[in-house]
Amino acid sequence: MRRNNNVFLVGTIMQYAERTMEVEGKCMPLIDLLLQTDSPKVSGQHKVLVRGRQAEELKHFLQVAHPDLPDLMVLGWLRSVPDESLVMAERVTVLTSKEVRRAAVAAIRQEREESSLLPEA
Repeated sequence: MRRNNNVFLVGTIMQYAERTMEVEGKCMPLIDLLLQTDSPKVSGQHKVLVRGRQAEELKHFLQVAHPDLPDLMVLGWLRSVPDESLVMAERVTVLTSKEVRRAAVAAIRQEREESSLLPEA
């Protein structure tokens, strides 16, 4: 349930993992993040799931910024299940330098151009 569970976070990526999931016969990219907004002692670490196109774009920012991990602004909603909560990202903004942003955007555009040349399955 998403009602009244809005979340806005600004923090530093502490760790991440890329994966995919099959949804309706198509492969959806996912990135699992651990975002630190404050000290872990005061619940300052948050699990965040970035899906679809935003995960594809974030992947390029992470590759270009490597070995550094950029700060993020995340707007999403809290999904809670017993013993665990997770922020489902609706919008992700990478807070980084102009150089990293330009290089990541160029990589995103190149990937889109290359994928538009591929025949559909």
